[in-house]
Amino acid sequence: MQHSYWVGDYKQAIYGFRGSDITLTKAVVDRIATRVNGCDTETLDTSYRSLPGIVELCNETFKRTFKGVLDEGAIVLKTHRTNDEHIRSVRLWNMENPDSEGIASRIACLLKQDVKPSDIAVLGRTNAPLYALAGELTGIYGIPASRQDVTL
Repeated sequence: MQHSYWVGDYKQAIYGFRGSDITLTKAVVDRIATRVNGCDTETLDTSYRSLPGIVELCNETFKRTFKGVLDEGAIVLKTHRTNDEHIRSVRLWNMENPDSEGIASRIACLLKQDVKPSDIAVLGRTNAPLYALAGELTGIYGIPASRQDVTL
């Protein structure tokens, strides 16, 4: 008897620019969930690796992203780790109304507080605010900024 295992994550469908499609992913999972021909699904409901702040941010982000497409139970993760050291793992700044100079200033402050550059990542929905931010970081603060362009 042959077995086939598929591993997937609805949340990876945010990479639509790479050809991902939540409706296709959901259709495959729904088909497997019918349990025809021995098929079955199992959903991991707990994050064992990330700190609670990261899990909570992801839960809130993905609840909005997949509202009306997925049941909340397929989206929300429980946390396993504790944050007894009170590590501030996530700082969220709004890129919807980009203020690149303000964000660049905040990043410069973090670096002065001994935050490692490799611990900082800035995500944006479009390239324009990221270009502006990279320009501010390099031009005003002398902070090297790297970014990866993604073209469709």
